[in-house]
Amino acid sequence: MKRTTTRRTFSLALGGVLALPFLARAQKRARVAVIGLGALESEPYATLVRTLSEFGYSAGRNIEYGKPAEGEGDAVLARLVGQALEQRADVLFAFGATATDIAAKATRTVPIVALVNADPVQSGLVKELARPGGNVTGIWLQGPELAKKRVELIKQLVPGIRRLAVFFDPSSVGGPQMVKYAADAAQQVGIETNLMELAGAEDIARMAARVKTAKSQALFVETSVRLYQQHRAAILENVAKLRLPAVYNGRFIVREGGLASYGVDGSVQTRRAAYFVDRILKGARAADLPMEQPTQFQLTINLKTAKTLGIKVPSALLTRADEVIMDQ
Repeated sequence: MKRTTTRRTFSLALGGVLALPFLARAQKRARVAVIGLGALESEPYATLVRTLSEFGYSAGRNIEYGKPAEGEGDAVLARLVGQALEQRADVLFAFGATATDIAAKATRTVPIVALVNADPVQSGLVKELARPGGNVTGIWLQGPELAKKRVELIKQLVPGIRRLAVFFDPSSVGGPQMVKYAADAAQQVGIETNLMELAGAEDIARMAARVKTAKSQALFVETSVRLYQQHRAAILENVAKLRLPAVYNGRFIVREGGLASYGVDGSVQTRRAAYFVDRILKGARAADLPMEQPTQFQLTINLKTAKTLGIKVPSALLTRADEVIMDQ
């Protein structure tokens, strides 16, 4: 079937925003400005490009991918969204609650494909999952279910746990909601939670003292894209000093030395996001595209870290794990 094209643009925010002028006019190659690719790992972006190529978007023919712009933070995201809108973006693809919130406040007409863990209905992004009703659609990453599974993971690693330290980035729009989900899940299984902000280097340096004062027996670390990019080494270093088990929200940090994580498969969700972008570029309205929820999740365990902490990981967890980092 012959494809007809008009000027199309979409933007990707993987912790940032990516503006993609699709095809300004026939015979003209699209200019793709990657302006803030804050991906937690390279796989999602590579998967996005691969999936879009399956839909007929070919680099060098009708798409050209540029290099990510430097800089992080809300001000950078706001500027990038503004630039994308000035370029008459047809679609914005926002990764994370903060990027989505900034994009949604900037426009109520340009379609936004979002990947968010906070409840999009409670956040006011959509009217309902089945019929979003506005200019936002995409994938809700089931924050409450993820928080519950992470608490269950902690309880399996520390069967007698009674007190849990929950760290989060207060600057992340989705952070407070995820913390509430974690606290609710912990309360249901008789675990007391101590909520602790990780706003920056000063808070990270005080992690050990705060955890000891609260007499916490394990950590629930909700790292935002910003924290991961700027402070992951410091977070891992300070958690290691405590010699306590910690569960994270992404396998990337477990690969670098964290103990365990439970979360969505970024590549799978990015494939679905590419599907939404393609549908909108072909004329579908965001208001009519139901928001989806993931069905695949990843459990990652670092046995080397477990050995250092003196933790014996239950065989049932190892059997279920999608990735086990072995002691070498």
